[in-house]
Amino acid sequence: MKMKRRRRSRNGRKDPPSSPRCLKTQKSTGCHRGAPGCPPPSSPVSPWPTSAPTCGREPTPTPAEVMGMNSPDLLLLVENCPKGAETLVTRCLHILTDKVSPSPELVERVRDLYHKRVPDVRFLIPVINGLEKKEVIQALPKLIKLNPIVVKEVFNRLLGTQHSEGSSSMSPLTPGELLIALHNIDSTKCDNVSRT
Repeated sequence: MKMKRRRRSRNGRKDPPSSPRCLKTQKSTGCHRGAPGCPPPSSPVSPWPTSAPTCGREPTPTPAEVMGMNSPDLLLLVENCPKGAETLVTRCLHILTDKVSPSPELVERVRDLYHKRVPDVRFLIPVINGLEKKEVIQALPKLIKLNPIVVKEVFNRLLGTQHSEGSSSMSPLTPGELLIALHNIDSTKCDNVSRT
């Protein structure tokens, strides 16, 4: 059996087994398998040792997730939302309510913020399942004017497809009631009803 000769670099020396050119040859031809320091032919080539920790497989929780939706600091932030921090607060609310239903305290703070200081209907989306039926019906004309991706998220939350299987999330509207509420929206209140 003939041994393949290693290529010589420009300066005339042989490439060391760990050089990029030699590694490329290793992967394509397998010529260095079985050599000292190389894995045997049956094992997969991996740049990481087998004893490497596996802690990187689980996503790191965000600060909002660590705090939790019942955190007094978070509830205070929602209650006294500083001007310009609306996007941050909304993002925290989305993260917290992505897999679980909103707590009554959180719903109450968001409701107060929406009615008293920031009348942006997007604040209601993370806690929409905690609102009362009439509040959801009143907000629907404004909600369906939003971006179609956001409208889809609203429907997913209302229909219970947003939360994981183990979570018990009760929607204020049944699918039939949601359909009737959408049908009864006054077209003068919503220009973009034809989008949905």
